[in-house]
Amino acid sequence: MEEDCGTEIELDVIALCCEFTEFETAHEAACEYFNYEGMEFDDDGNELITADEVEKKALEFLRDRTQVIEFDGGIIIEDF
Repeated sequence: MEEDCGTEIELDVIALCCEFTEFETAHEAACEYFNYEGMEFDDDGNELITADEVEKKALEFLRDRTQVIEFDGGIIIEDF
């Protein structure tokens, strides 16, 4: 990108730490960061039975609201 725009870009690690938060699960992030309610129910009010279903629904919720970076062992979301 520097070559394309002709401007030197500096990596600001402190700014990255202030703009993003790491969580072990999407469910944890949704509950803590967004006051997420209903994470154990689908759109029709049916109870989600498995942890994978709950995690999938929380991840979808987060993707609709912020930038999500997934990695082995957790997720990182952009704060706003």
